[in-house]
Amino acid sequence: MMQASFEGKSVWKAGALSLLSSGASYGIGELFKGAAATFGNELLRAGAHGLASGVVSALDGGNFASAFVSGAAASGIGSYAKTIKGLETWQMVSSTAAMGGVVAWATGGDFLQGAMQGMNIGFLNHAMHDDPPSVSTQQEDQNLQNMLPEVVVIGKAPAYVVKFANPIFAQRVSLYSISVIKISMAEAGVHSVTISSTARTPEEQVNAMYNNLKNKQTCNYAPAGRAVVSRYPDKQEMLKEVYRQGPSKVSKHCADFRQLNVIDIAPSSVSNKAAFHRALLNNSKISRVLDPWTPSKDPVFHIEIPQH
Repeated sequence: MMQASFEGKSVWKAGALSLLSSGASYGIGELFKGAAATFGNELLRAGAHGLASGVVSALDGGNFASAFVSGAAASGIGSYAKTIKGLETWQMVSSTAAMGGVVAWATGGDFLQGAMQGMNIGFLNHAMHDDPPSVSTQQEDQNLQNMLPEVVVIGKAPAYVVKFANPIFAQRVSLYSISVIKISMAEAGVHSVTISSTARTPEEQVNAMYNNLKNKQTCNYAPAGRAVVSRYPDKQEMLKEVYRQGPSKVSKHCADFRQLNVIDIAPSSVSNKAAFHRALLNNSKISRVLDPWTPSKDPVFHIEIPQH
């Protein structure tokens, strides 16, 4: 209105057009309120703002095409700014005002009119609508939702705790695998388990096989593993045989844990062993289960989880 007064135009007409522009910006915000922030929806939103801006400009004797592009660009930058974490509202509105003015000027329109329209769009559409729901996450160094192909929600459930017999094991088990184990824990009603072994170096594999043989714990090894067992009790010869056969052929524990998490869970840490066995078998994210209830009669809950 002040600009119209300086230019000798009708103040009443300018006020009416300003009211129309503000109402259009707010109305478009209401129309898209709660809509998913997809590219298609934001393109429609930008088009609606461009059309509204163009019409208002044409009614005021301005450049329809310039106002259309300016309004659409301001809406687009506002939509993008809303996705930037930590960006303040005034910063977002400033970006729409700047974009509206610059684009209007670049396309032969009025910079000030474009900036004012961009500010309207930023404030009345974006700032007053589309606040996203807050999401709280509890994770340490990875985005769990990106790792899981589906989200499992257990309402009002007590905590499920996965412990490690050796702190170094925590570096060899992904958050994805921990979440997979907790799915089976929840199904079985088991609230705490302890991981007794995971990925191993060849030396660690020899120590594990040596201790099993020393304690007369039977494990059904493949031919490569049996070749290593045949070198017992000479640890050095056992280690040489591991390298001759290939560590990953001797035991999946020696596989690349970035591709496959191989995990042993101590049965002594599981409150309901039979239920946990069934829950592990039911878990589609676990590719292999060996335990006291499977034909292998493994002394531990041995599970293998591919890292997708």
